[in-house]
Amino acid sequence: MLIHLFKYEIKSIFRQLLPFYAALILFALLEKVFYIMQMPTIMSFTALFHVLIIAAVMVFTLVVITRRFYSNFFSNEGYLTFTLPVKTWELIISKLIAALLFAFTGMLLTFATVFFLFVTINPDILAGVQFPFSTITPDDMLNLTTHFAAFIYGTLMYDATAILIIYASVSIGHLSREHSIFCAFAAFFGLFIFGQIFSFILGANYYVTSLLLCGIFFIITNYILSHRLNLA
Repeated sequence: MLIHLFKYEIKSIFRQLLPFYAALILFALLEKVFYIMQMPTIMSFTALFHVLIIAAVMVFTLVVITRRFYSNFFSNEGYLTFTLPVKTWELIISKLIAALLFAFTGMLLTFATVFFLFVTINPDILAGVQFPFSTITPDDMLNLTTHFAAFIYGTLMYDATAILIIYASVSIGHLSREHSIFCAFAAFFGLFIFGQIFSFILGANYYVTSLLLCGIFFIITNYILSHRLNLA
């Protein structure tokens, strides 16, 4: 059932973000066309729209993730959601994994289109990123693998913390039926400040504190959805 929930969530989010992904790729291609045609003025405007779309992808991804969470749990859809034969934590996990996937997709598409633009303007950049793999020692490969794994883990923890703090904030906000939006924003800032203080007091590295904060925000969300939810 968890797999089915994940697939459904993926399809729903993808339909909403597809136009932004398509626009991101389209404007990257237009920049290349206008550069080849030697039309710098039009290319500059296209590049400006490219930057705006990158910002829109980031913002709208968070909007879609938040809206999906709210509508599935706290709107009329909540009645149907909680009739499914799955545990509450499984519902949260399926949404979290799908949200992480699209957060990562947006980041990769942004990097790919920006890199494509740089290569268009300066093709020699490809020669600069070529790495002499034949000279890599086992120690070098281990270091590269370790740094790459740390980067992936750090990115996932950053995105997971951001998503889970939103989930927890929306859940806390729903406890106040009359002022849910205001309480959700207040909860977000409160949890953010708590996270900063918690990280400072703990004094551990980023990877440990992020993991612990993810656990705290997940527990808050799961508790409210399991024991304090009121759809009436």
